Amino acid sequence: MYGSVVVAEIEEFTLGGFQQSTSKSGTTFGQTIAHYEAIDAQEPGKITFKGFHDPSDSTGQEAVAAAAKLKAHFDNLYFYENTNTFWRVGAGGYIIVETCDAISAPRTSYATVNFSAQASDALMERVGTGT
Repeated sequence: MYGSVVVAEIEEFTLGGFQQSTSKSGTTFGQTIAHYEAIDAQEPGKITFKGFHDPSDSTGQEAVAAAAKLKAHFDNLYFYENTNTFWRVGAGGYIIVETCDAISAPRTSYATVNFSAQASDALMERVGTGT
């Protein structure tokens, strides 16, 4: 969803997940097991979402693409697992849509659209419970 509007025809989303860079320290004093430490900032994750292209979805697919082209910071994109559970960027964070209008139109099927995005300043969080 984009705010309170359903983005039509989106069939799949992927959250790239939290990532933490690490650094391996050198071996000292006969150390035989590698030692790692967390370094740099935490990576809140990449997001992809895709589905069938619907150019008539002016308040969903087309609205997300138009806002992305204006370099919008989205804090109102919601990725639903089911009717009671969704993912969103945490408080103080936002999502930048990096790729939009990525259309694939095979000759023997319907056109699809792909979006990719980057979370910034907060981790993605799961809200709600359900199956």
